[in-house]
Amino acid sequence: MSFILENKSYTMNDIAEKLEISTRTIYRDMKKINEWLIDKAVVGKEHIADAYEVIGDEKAREKINKLLQMNKAEAKYSAEDRQLILITELLLSNEPLKVFYFTQKLNVTEGTIISDLDKVEEWLANYEIMLIRKQGLGIFVEGDEKKIRSCIMSMFYRGLDIRDIRKLIKKKISENFSDRVQTDIANRLLGLVDEATIRQVEQVIKSMEVKLKEKFTDDAYLGLMVHIILAISRLKNGDTIKVSEEILTPIKSTKEYEVADEARKVLQSEFDIDIPDDEVAYITMHLRGAKINNENIEIESSTYLKHDVAGIVKEMLEKAEKETGLDFLTDRDLFMGLVIHLKPALTRLELNLSIRNPLLEAIKNEYKEIFELSRKICQVIEEELDTFIPEEEIGFVAMHIGAFLERKKVSGKRRVKTLVVCPSGLGTSKLLTSKLIKEIEELDILASVSIMEIDRYIEDEKDLELIISTVNLGDREFGYIVVNPLLLEDDIRSIKKAIGIIELDKYEVESAERNVKAKTSKMFDMNKLKAYIEAADMINDAFFVKEGLVIKSCNEMLKYIGRYIHYGDKDNAEKLFQDLKNREDLMGTAITGKKIALVHAKTDTIKDILSGVFRTKGDVVFKDMTGESESIDTVLVLLAGSNASREYRDILSGISVMLVESEDFIPMLRFQDKDEICEALKISFNNFIQNYIKNCQVN
Repeated sequence: MSFILENKSYTMNDIAEKLEISTRTIYRDMKKINEWLIDKAVVGKEHIADAYEVIGDEKAREKINKLLQMNKAEAKYSAEDRQLILITELLLSNEPLKVFYFTQKLNVTEGTIISDLDKVEEWLANYEIMLIRKQGLGIFVEGDEKKIRSCIMSMFYRGLDIRDIRKLIKKKISENFSDRVQTDIANRLLGLVDEATIRQVEQVIKSMEVKLKEKFTDDAYLGLMVHIILAISRLKNGDTIKVSEEILTPIKSTKEYEVADEARKVLQSEFDIDIPDDEVAYITMHLRGAKINNENIEIESSTYLKHDVAGIVKEMLEKAEKETGLDFLTDRDLFMGLVIHLKPALTRLELNLSIRNPLLEAIKNEYKEIFELSRKICQVIEEELDTFIPEEEIGFVAMHIGAFLERKKVSGKRRVKTLVVCPSGLGTSKLLTSKLIKEIEELDILASVSIMEIDRYIEDEKDLELIISTVNLGDREFGYIVVNPLLLEDDIRSIKKAIGIIELDKYEVESAERNVKAKTSKMFDMNKLKAYIEAADMINDAFFVKEGLVIKSCNEMLKYIGRYIHYGDKDNAEKLFQDLKNREDLMGTAITGKKIALVHAKTDTIKDILSGVFRTKGDVVFKDMTGESESIDTVLVLLAGSNASREYRDILSGISVMLVESEDFIPMLRFQDKDEICEALKISFNNFIQNYIKNCQVN
């Protein structure tokens, strides 16, 4: 339209040559132009025959010019947004695209597009996808279909959480789209098919749920839907994926493959496409989930179990040592953390399953050197698996490396032996403990205890220097500091002043020596270790996720928890409700701004320990730790029997520590399935147990 307005004399060939497109394309676009002119009331539907005729009218020309200027003013994108749009268009196009197409779409010059394409080329190279630029033909991408789909899925999930995706699919059906760049991109991906396709795919997934006799989580349900929609679109274009025989043969014997094969028949009939076995296997992998369950299925022995994971980690850390000169191998936490993480990760990488890391951009921006080091050591995995390692996985490795470097940074500094006190000694005290460790590294937190346990602990710990409490303890023979459980700035200043942190370097030599001596390791206790392991297994075996609840108040939620935990036992259900309510009345459990509450208590209604998650469909108002109202949609429950051992309670309380120490743990509790959460818990428990072993002397 801009060309037509600017040129008084032109032919169809003039336009085709200027825009580097065929006359066939012009005729196809002319229909859209006519529809646009009618939609904008430039001309009535009954009068229009051709866009050319409208241009002869001066008033119409003025109106069109204004509309075009308004359109250009609205279409302003940042460099990053432009590049994301370029990548999306190139990945989804089944024919070469011209530079002019992008200049018009993004309202920028050819030079800007060419510069953006250089960045796009670098980004695509991370997925081993080539950007091809051919004079006269246009711009397009080439690469393995698995890599292209992985890249498309990465683009789709970029910056979106599970609720965004759910809304997008609903908006797709109602045709009520958002104008944000990221949702525009995701919309473009979903827009590959029509509403009928989405509805049919939904029916297929529901049918698979029935046949597998299980209800998919929202994450699994929506992930599977997006995968099948994308597969349908790619298959229509003739783009098929390949799965190696090593993986394909054993996976065909699984129940999930049988269900996926039945879904294939429906999809082939509905969409008139041929779906090969490889695609069925790929759907099967998604049915089995991104985290491979520990079942006796041959597919697992053909993936990560055939690799020496400990050997891979050792080689990675040796490479890190060569790069930096730091001794990575002696840190047990780092070694074990990577081994535990890589076992399922190697499976996902080898099967080319999508990997999501919501912290990726933050890690790349804030810890560039650590990310680049992690990229280098991940080359060990690339060589072992002969596969591409996406940045999402590199980001996870960087998190482990970063945690090691933080531990190195604070090691050897003088610490003040500290006791943390809260009403129950469970959730709130562990949250506070984690915040204290983060904010005041000079503290050596010996334990977090309940009010009832203080006197006994003081008697056992003769070198105790500081007591920090979340509640007023009344008149005591010992001194203590009362702080807000959220550890406000005033609290931090009070603690620093109390321990003389300003004058830390002026402490007398004997004071430093006394604290070094006090820091000596405790004796190793096999019974304690056994109890820790038993408690960790107990939590993971009984952990549950209950979602889709229609609950309107805090009290109603607490009552539901009682009934759910003690189904069919009215007396214990009511008793647990009262225990939870008493704790809630003492101090709110919602975590400010996180949409989650940490409901915890000691109770006579259970023997040992128990944890799980409750999710609601709508918001429920709880009180936070300062007494303010807070809307939440998720409740993490931590329950300890009144006579549960200290070791059992330590393991249980470790879950609340993860809320502070792991930034992605709260989103995981709110949106991920049980297996994802339990895998994170296993890693945390393992680190806790390894720390205990490392910090003990062997008797």
